[in-house]
This record gives sequence, C-alpha cells and structure tokens, in this order.
Amino acid sequence: MASTDFDLITIGGGLGGAALAKVMADQGARVLVLESETRFRDRVRGEAMVSWGVSEAIDLGIYEILKSAGGWDIEYLEVVLGGGEPVRRHLRTTTKHSAPRFNFYHPDIQEALLQAASDAGASVQRGAWVRHLGKDKTRKVVANSGGSEIEFTARIVVGADGKYSRTRGWAGFQTLENPDLTFCAGLLLDDMSAPEDTTHNFRVFHKSLNALLFPQRSGKVRAYLCYPTAWGEQLSADKDVRRFIDWSIEAGAPEDYFANAIPVGPLASFKSASTWVESPYRDGVALVGDAAGATDPMWGQGLSLTL
Repeated sequence: MASTDFDLITIGGGLGGAALAKVMADQGARVLVLESETRFRDRVRGEAMVSWGVSEAIDLGIYEILKSAGGWDIEYLEVVLGGGEPVRRHLRTTTKHSAPRFNFYHPDIQEALLQAASDAGASVQRGAWVRHLGKDKTRKVVANSGGSEIEFTARIVVGADGKYSRTRGWAGFQTLENPDLTFCAGLLLDDMSAPEDTTHNFRVFHKSLNALLFPQRSGKVRAYLCYPTAWGEQLSADKDVRRFIDWSIEAGAPEDYFANAIPVGPLASFKSASTWVESPYRDGVALVGDAAGATDPMWGQGLSLTL
C-alpha cells in the first residue's frame, strides 16, 4: 500500500472542497483533493448564491472563475406572497455588499474550480473512493484510486462530502437535525420565458407551497418547488413533471412562463430539514459545507455558507 503525505486532504471536490483546495494551494500548502466522480453530472442541488455569498466569492478570489464557467449575475429579486402584488428589489442598491445574486450550472463551476485548484498546485484525484479514515494523530485516509488502494496522510483532513457525509461518521461527529416537514423538488427547464435578470420567489403560506425560479443563460431556468411531506408525494422522474409544474403555478408562478418550457434535467425531491454538528472540528478532522451544516434550502443560504 503506497503512502503519500500532505498538509491538507479534502474528501470531496465540490464547491467547498475545490474552493478550499485552491485557496490553500495558493498559500503554498500541499493539498490533495479526493473526488469520487470522474465527470460531474446534473442533479438537483443549489445553483443560486445570495448577495453576501457573492462577496465571499470575491474575497476568496474565485468569483471570476465562476463567471468564466457560465455564472450569471442576477440584478433583481421579485417576491410574491399569497397571490399579492410583486415586491421587486434591485439587489446591487439594496444589499449590504452592493452585490447581485449569482446563478450557475453546478457541474460547470465544479469542473472550473477543480481545474483552478489543480492550476494552483493542488493534487486532484478523480475516481477516488475513500474507504476509511484513520484515527491517529496524523490523519490517515485510505482510498481506492486507479485500481489501487492508497494510504494518504495529512495534518488536517477536511470532509467536504455533502449532507450525507461519510467523513462525519468516520470521525465520530454527532449529527443533529430538525424534523422533516418539507420536500424540495428541482427541475432544469429550457425555453422558459421568465426574465433572465430576476430571481422569483412565490409563496402561498396556507398551502405551504413555495416555488422558486433561478434563471441561467439562454432561456434555461432551474425551478424549485417546496411542499409538505404530509402530502405523501415525493416528486421524481418524468411521470411527475406535470404535477411539478401545476403545483408551481398553484404557488403563484405565472402559467405562461411554463407554456413552452422543456425539461432538460432530472426531476428529483429531497427532504429539506436542516442538519448540523455543534462544532465542525475534532481530532484533526474539519467539516465544511453541507457536511458541517445543511440549512433548509427554502432560505437559499447553503452555497454562501459553504464559502
């Protein structure tokens, strides 16, 4: 079993793991990123960053990287509550950081950030499946990579492996969570007529329905729908696309926005309850992003908190 030493190992090469790897490699640290996916695929997850998160991205020096990967500045936020009149905000002039919101296609920015981490000097291994985390003073990570089992050691191991983090379990963190009250479903649509400079939020409180529209470029929109788990329906796959659209319209989204829209990504739902650990560091292991704490996505703060 080969062994290689690093200052820092990130388990996971998503937004949090790749951004951390780039920043630390820029500072001269010996960094290894272990990412299980050889190619990032489209799946339902966050693709909208609120204004204070944009400020964090700028401070970290990754904002232009995200923009070059297709990121899209969103100038306006429009909220409609209970079928009332829209309330519209210009974000650059009404936020503390004078920043827009920022939308993107997640697989593209993951690829761009991992490449930026590699360009900064981090070692990046794709298709690396972590099997075990040691508990010695010098942290050991055992992974299958390139058909071989390799042991890596580091001063600090960072779990950047998402809401269902295996690192969190291996390191003995206790996970806390809120009750599951809401499902959030997501679907990527093309040829949607929603304005490209505006994020929309439609809420009908007495039905516990929340529809959100996050435009990307050229008519693509990531649509989300949050609805009660008590309804007993977890929307998924092509069979539920029509119901997803109907419930979004029921929440207040204009019907004409969906008239010519074409699904171009998978429809999937997930439980939206917040999960977290009380302290994201112990015994040489740190947690970042959703591994440390996944907030209810109805509030849209997850990506910003990761940065």
